[in-house]
Amino acid sequence: FDGCLGPEVLQDQVMERCGLQRMLESVMEGYTSTVMACGQTGSGKTYTMCVEVGCDDGLIARSVKYLFSAIKLEADRDASKSYTMRASYYEIYNEQVNDLLRLESAPREIKWNVKSGYYVESLLLVECESVDDVFSVLNEGAKNRKMGTHNLNKDSSRSHCIMTLHVDSLCHMDDGPPVTKLGRILFVDLAGNERLKKSKSSGEMLKETGSINRSLFTLGKVISCLAEGKKGDVVPYRESMLTKLLMESLGGNSLALMIACISPAVTAVDETLSTLHYATCTKKIINIPTVN
Repeated sequence: FDGCLGPEVLQDQVMERCGLQRMLESVMEGYTSTVMACGQTGSGKTYTMCVEVGCDDGLIARSVKYLFSAIKLEADRDASKSYTMRASYYEIYNEQVNDLLRLESAPREIKWNVKSGYYVESLLLVECESVDDVFSVLNEGAKNRKMGTHNLNKDSSRSHCIMTLHVDSLCHMDDGPPVTKLGRILFVDLAGNERLKKSKSSGEMLKETGSINRSLFTLGKVISCLAEGKKGDVVPYRESMLTKLLMESLGGNSLALMIACISPAVTAVDETLSTLHYATCTKKIINIPTVN
């Protein structure tokens, strides 16, 4: 792996040692980037990605601050460039996509086109002119996502959540029409894999656990298939909503970072080994980043 970060490592060090600044600068140049946290329930995925703004900021909040700072520096340096930012936030819950910024709306449909691949139709995109605008989106989405309590985690995510920042840059050319580059970064906070005999889930939570585990199983199949790289193999993206929407991130044209969150508990050794196995497979996947 590229690094091993113990409990003494602070959030700002996590951002630096994961090379997130370079990914954010690539977004400003028109690339797609993906930051994905995976691991069993209670291992620290949500804490790493989107702990409450104002405490020890998670990676999303730190990335937002870095982006606005970098955009200001670049705009001051080169007057021919201008940037706009938009944000969306949705969850995949029981194989349905819910817009976390527009709760009254029906579940969103996933569509396909040749240019964009799979995308969520009619998703609310919020124009963001400041750090506070993005934080409002982040806090609203975090407030609305599905959470639950069971024996393994008192604040368990019951859905996979994806926050996307679209960073469009417009460059005016002296000898031609203006060029627009469409960069974006996906922050993916996966729900954790759970063993029913440990979590003691029941009722609606039992259904949620089944849906989470099935989608994570499909994600594992996609990662394994891409890592093996056998010609002619059909990668099973279509088997779950999650893998459809991560198609560009896994084996596509996105820069990608996986943060494998693991527990030091002896009782979690099987889940820890499983997480490390899929992280190892992910290291073998080759993406071909391109400017949009």
